[in-house]
Amino acid sequence: MRIERAAAVALLLAACACREEPPPAVGAGRILRARRDAARSLLALVPDHARAGELFQAQPGGKAGLALLGTGFSRRDVVSWGGHPLETYFANSRLLTVLVPPELLAQPGEVEVTVESPSGTGLSKLRAVFRLEPAAARPSI
Repeated sequence: MRIERAAAVALLLAACACREEPPPAVGAGRILRARRDAARSLLALVPDHARAGELFQAQPGGKAGLALLGTGFSRRDVVSWGGHPLETYFANSRLLTVLVPPELLAQPGEVEVTVESPSGTGLSKLRAVFRLEPAAARPSI
């Protein structure tokens, strides 16, 4: 499955992946135990929150698109959402994108998002938190 070209370009532009300096601190307060050395880091999730049950960055097949910004990413990295491995797309060493199935967006709360390399590489596991806010109240008639 491919991320739609226009959506991928929008994610790339939003992520500022070509900058030499770190991108703006979108969600930086939710990065957990990220190594901030030259080798590998997780700097931000784009977006870093959404309403439960609502699709963000809509992609083909009814999935949501999520960009991960950092340094030292590799083609073999796998992103997991609350322990569920997701199909991970490597753009470059500073940008990974994934497709999140809608069933993983149903419940409000905090979800741990991780980036892992295959075992034996010695690379750190990077963690961040994505916040699913309660769904908007529906007006009564």
